Parts: sequence; structure tokens; C-alpha cells
Amino acid sequence: HLNRFLRRKIFTYNYGKSMLFMLRLVEWIDNCALFDYL
Repeated sequence: HLNRFLRRKIFTYNYGKSMLFMLRLVEWIDNCALFDYL
């Protein structure tokens, strides 16, 4: 049971990290697009 719990926790942690990375990437692309328009 503990193993499954740990696996889920690690999966959630990695998923959260990748989501944060994607959000930053989108933000960065938005900034670049904004600079392109200026």
C-alpha cells in the first residue's frame, strides 16, 4: 500500500512540475510574441 502511495505521490509531483514548466513556456512564448509586435 505504501509503495502505491509513494508512486502516486511521485507521479503527482512530476506532473505538477511539468505543468509548471508548460505554463512558464507559454508565458515565455507570450512575452516573445509581445516583443515581436513592438
